[in-house]
Amino acid sequence: MPTPTPPRIPPAAVQRALQRRVALVATVALLAAGTSRAAVPRDAVPGEVCADAMRIESMVLAFAPRDPDALDELLHAQLDPTSARYHDWITPAAFGDRFGAPAEAYGEAVAWLRARGFEGVHSWPGRLGVSFDGSAGAVRRAFHTALREYTWRGARHHAPVSPPLLPAFGATKPSAVLGLDSFAAPRPRARRGGATFLAPADVATAYDLASAYAAGARGLGASVAVVAGSDFAEEDVALFRSSFGLPPSPVVKHFVSSNPGAGDSGALIEALLDTQWAGAIAPDATVVAVIGHGDLGSAVNEALAAAVNGDVAPVVNLSFDVCEPDAGRQTAAFYDALFRQAAAQGQSVLVAAGDEGAADCAPQSPQPAVNALAASSWVTAVGGTIVDPLFDAAGNATGYGSETVWNDGSGATGGGRSVFFAKPSWQTGPGVPADGARDLPDVAFAASPTDPGFAVAVGGRGLVFGGTSVSAPIWAGMAALLVARQGGPLGLLNPELYRLGAAQAQGGPAVFHDVTTGTNATGATPGFAAGPGFDLATGWGSFDGAALLDAFAAPARPCQADAACAAADPCTIGRCVAQRCTWSRAPDGSPCGTNLCVVSTCQAGSCVEATALGCDDGDPCTADLCSPGNGCTRAAARGGDAAACVLSAADSAALCAEGAIPAGIARRLRQANKLLLRTEAVRPRRARRFVKRARQRLRQAARAVTRSRTLAPSCAASLQRGLATGISNATHLLHLL
Repeated sequence: MPTPTPPRIPPAAVQRALQRRVALVATVALLAAGTSRAAVPRDAVPGEVCADAMRIESMVLAFAPRDPDALDELLHAQLDPTSARYHDWITPAAFGDRFGAPAEAYGEAVAWLRARGFEGVHSWPGRLGVSFDGSAGAVRRAFHTALREYTWRGARHHAPVSPPLLPAFGATKPSAVLGLDSFAAPRPRARRGGATFLAPADVATAYDLASAYAAGARGLGASVAVVAGSDFAEEDVALFRSSFGLPPSPVVKHFVSSNPGAGDSGALIEALLDTQWAGAIAPDATVVAVIGHGDLGSAVNEALAAAVNGDVAPVVNLSFDVCEPDAGRQTAAFYDALFRQAAAQGQSVLVAAGDEGAADCAPQSPQPAVNALAASSWVTAVGGTIVDPLFDAAGNATGYGSETVWNDGSGATGGGRSVFFAKPSWQTGPGVPADGARDLPDVAFAASPTDPGFAVAVGGRGLVFGGTSVSAPIWAGMAALLVARQGGPLGLLNPELYRLGAAQAQGGPAVFHDVTTGTNATGATPGFAAGPGFDLATGWGSFDGAALLDAFAAPARPCQADAACAAADPCTIGRCVAQRCTWSRAPDGSPCGTNLCVVSTCQAGSCVEATALGCDDGDPCTADLCSPGNGCTRAAARGGDAAACVLSAADSAALCAEGAIPAGIARRLRQANKLLLRTEAVRPRRARRFVKRARQRLRQAARAVTRSRTLAPSCAASLQRGLATGISNATHLLHLL
């Protein structure tokens, strides 16, 4: 295959590019009473019990859906065109009222976590879980198990020494607690390769999207939520779009609880890859990056829950992977419940099938396995292929040549049979095995990082990547085009995709590129071969964009008011016209944005920040924050800020010459500082106790200054004024707490 000349990203950067498979593993391991799964690898070296102060972030106390039979009945009615409930989606709050944990028990669970010293306790409208942060000591006291440190393959991990004991809240008992085991963590894998790559225009040419774009099918009014575990530079997204002729469209960042900053290279690259390529396929759609915090597994868990419980977008992309045996049945069931909630709300979830071929647990195990996140019957699993885009001498795609299963030495597409989930009713058609199991993937797309890979802007440079981490967001972009064409959310795509696949196999319209050659066998794992119709390596195959848009016959429920057509993009205006949603760009200068601390206006269809509003109230004893949803918020200073509030005026080093302060006075000032620092991460009642004790030390220091016969008069007077201010500020801080 000829090597294309990079059209816009500098060739020197491409020559330095790393080829990478970026379908990451994201999970939070489940340890519930009675769990038999061995979380700790045999070759892990045990260490000490974790210190009580060690932070564990984004844990989840999970609940199984209430009345699962009624939930299944609703989900199937929503997908049945003959039902009165067809596409009658419900809200997250309505889901919680009907299928989540009972409100009283759920409230008790939230209160129970807070009473045991956990912080960041966040309730979910769907009531399938409660997220929380805390220390290893709080975990030990609440769940009656300590965490132990381990060294495994050069990295440090932790896991419970025994299964945690879960409380009951009336007749309701949690199904699991997630986030205590760090062994099933994301595993980024880097691979070097050649410089051939696909640009957005190449994909549009090879997969017949160019004609759809020309006809106006560009995703305006639709949005895609990208589940991410890292912040990223918006400049890289802008560079990607400007380099390949895409219209400016900044990614909307939604931090679930706090900005985690740029994560490790795998988390950062995944966020950039997903946001850039989902937006490349649907260039006028809004991409919302939902970003969690904590270690990558916990961050992805938090972000996924937020994308569903916030009903952030009608399309959700999840480019992460954990094999079913490592996840365990209960953890897989938790994710399945979350995906059921998404489906009931009308969200279409696209998940990468994995990059280890038929052995998703490789290299730890060669046994056949699939991605637990993609195995749910309520998501669309996306596999990978190798495509020949008929490059010309200049390196540009000229059309669709052929496709085979992605299995090129750098990785192979995931696919196979679930061991946890039975075959759903919609999974039928030529080639679908009669095995009683949920089979995946459902569809596929080009995924090789080398034959060719995909251009991605990272750190201001053009690099090349691959994996089902690319094919999933590309299908998510395709789903956004379908949502925009149909005029509203579509929910689970699979019933219509399987109808179209079966019709094509029997001579109907060709909406898929049926991949019939190759296998996802790797090493000692035999794998599955591609063949006519559906197969366990590529599903129904890749899409023919224009044909799929024309044939996808799932009309959305008619709208009744403009509110039903609201778009995630603040610069897109939704209108209900003749019971169909239509969208248009907001005029330049229209106010936009949800960040109340920033004045923003629409410019050329994008929300541009114009003026930042200051939040500093001038009070040294308050922490002044800008909350995107609530504007300026203020809270009592904690930790170092509390120490600065109380002690800055009594800084002995600034008031007196070095060595001039008697040891007893200096000791009391140091004690006050330590007490104030301890207010950082405790409940308000305990923080007030620390501040009172610090104020007492300052009063003792003031009395000692009065009695001192060694202090110079000027130094004593300065100290008295500083200590009086510190005592006053401590009293003020107590009122704020």
